[in-house]
Amino acid sequence: MAKQKKEIIIANPMYDAVFKHLITSDKETAKYFIGTILGEKIIDINFDIQEYTYKKEVKTPESKSKTIKLIRLDFVATIRTKKGNGKKVLIEIQQTQKPTDFTRFRTYLGKQYMLEDNDDQTDEPLPIIVIYMLGFKMPQIPKIAVKIKRSGNDMLYGGNVKLKDPLIDALTHDAYFIQVSRLQREMYKDWKKCSKLMKMLSLFQQDFFVDEKFLKQYPYPITDKNLKKMITTLEYTAADPKIRRAMEEQHFAELDVILWNKTLDQHVKNLAKHLKTIDQQGKALDQKDKAIDQYVNTIAKQSHELEEYKRRYGNLNNVNGLLN
Repeated sequence: MAKQKKEIIIANPMYDAVFKHLITSDKETAKYFIGTILGEKIIDINFDIQEYTYKKEVKTPESKSKTIKLIRLDFVATIRTKKGNGKKVLIEIQQTQKPTDFTRFRTYLGKQYMLEDNDDQTDEPLPIIVIYMLGFKMPQIPKIAVKIKRSGNDMLYGGNVKLKDPLIDALTHDAYFIQVSRLQREMYKDWKKCSKLMKMLSLFQQDFFVDEKFLKQYPYPITDKNLKKMITTLEYTAADPKIRRAMEEQHFAELDVILWNKTLDQHVKNLAKHLKTIDQQGKALDQKDKAIDQYVNTIAKQSHELEEYKRRYGNLNNVNGLLN
């Protein structure tokens, strides 16, 4: 009798608590995750992680206060260059489910430029690389994973300019955008042909859910030891009651805000409709006022003509006497 394949249930890593635990629980996992996205060999990584969260108190329709958080993790990583040397960079990972968080991305990035994260050997500011894990689609960019590289152009004579200067490194950055919501089942039909990055991103695919969107089944082959370690971590995370509670709190907080925004939108629509009705009624009253004004003007004109007639011909009775 054939042995039945074990069903693998993992926590959804697009929830902040799960993502944080996945990336920070093991140094090798952090190196694998970052190195796979960057397409670089990560020699070492500073595991003294700085976590920044955006907190905002919002009022829900039930008048309850909810806190919305946006996770951001910073790492100092050493990348092996093509020449075999080690290059330190500051890696910033930001994850969100909503496009409205872009303004906060800019705020965080601005704060990061203000921090003094320098190379221990050269005392120069570390180059910044930002990874965005997006739970929504950018309509104008149909690709799942997009790498934005800095490039220089000679403004006077044309042509490309190599950007090898500490000032440019300190004031500009490369960025990697991952649109998790664009991951589809069809991409993984031939697992052997999938790239290393595609296989790792299969963990983030928003599909195969078994419990709301908290837990999901992982249906693909496990052919990489690093991928297996990440899956094992997510399996344990799925059974952790504290992380489950954190996922639920994030889920319902965001749901309350969505419902509140929908309620607010409906109020705005109703108000706009009411104002339109008032405007139409106002226009109708204006038309009535104009009709009354025209009627009054007509009566005034006729009265004026009558007075003018009397002035010219006198009383109508006098006129009749002359005729007799």
